[in-house]
Amino acid sequence: MGVLGAVMVLALAACGSSSDSSADDGPTTTKAAVTTTVAGTTATTGAESTTSSTTPTTGTPVLTTNDLGPLQIGQSLSDAKATRWIGTDIGTCELAGTPPAGTYGFSLDGPKAPEGLDGSVSIVGDKVAVINVRGGARMANGVTIEPFGTWTPDQATKALDQAGYDTTYETLIETNDLAKATSPDGNRYELSLTEAGVTVAVPSIELCD
Repeated sequence: MGVLGAVMVLALAACGSSSDSSADDGPTTTKAAVTTTVAGTTATTGAESTTSSTTPTTGTPVLTTNDLGPLQIGQSLSDAKATRWIGTDIGTCELAGTPPAGTYGFSLDGPKAPEGLDGSVSIVGDKVAVINVRGGARMANGVTIEPFGTWTPDQATKALDQAGYDTTYETLIETNDLAKATSPDGNRYELSLTEAGVTVAVPSIELCD
C-alpha cells in the first residue's frame, strides 16, 4: 500500500472507535393473571412476562476476510443497521478531502453487539466497506484480538507467527507499523501496529488522527 493509498484509508475510521458501552436488557412487559367465572366455571389465565430483545450477543465473534458475525463487507447500510451491532454515528475524517456521498462511520456498540467488542465499520456508497476491530474478537486460526492498548505490536506479531500466518510489513510513520497477514486457511487482514495499540481490519486498515 503506497503512501497515497494509506492516506486515503486514513480518512474514515479512527475518528472514533469505541464500544465500552453495553446494552441492558430491554423493557419488560408483564401480563397479570386474570380469573373469570362463567356459568359456575372458573378459569384462570396465567401471568405472562416478555422481555424485548436487546440483550447483547454472547460469545466471541470471529473476524474473517468477508465478515464479522452478521456484518458483511458489501452489505447495505440498512441491512447492517438491522443487525443491531452498529450504533453510535462517529462521523468521518476528512484527511483525504470531502468524503463521497453515502460515507459514514459507526461504532460496534449496538444493542445486539457482543459485550467487549470494540471497533467500527466504515460505510462508503451506503455499503459496508471496512470493518475495524480493536478488541473483543478473534482472527482466523485462534488469534485473539486483545483489548486496544493491551496487545502490543510484538505480542501481535508473535501470535500471528505462532498461528502460521504469512505476514509482510510496511512503514507509514514508524518501522513495521502496518502489516498484511494471511492465515493458513486463507483469511486476509491488515493491521495497524502502534505503541498505542493494535487494530485489525478487513479489507484494509483505517486510521485517522
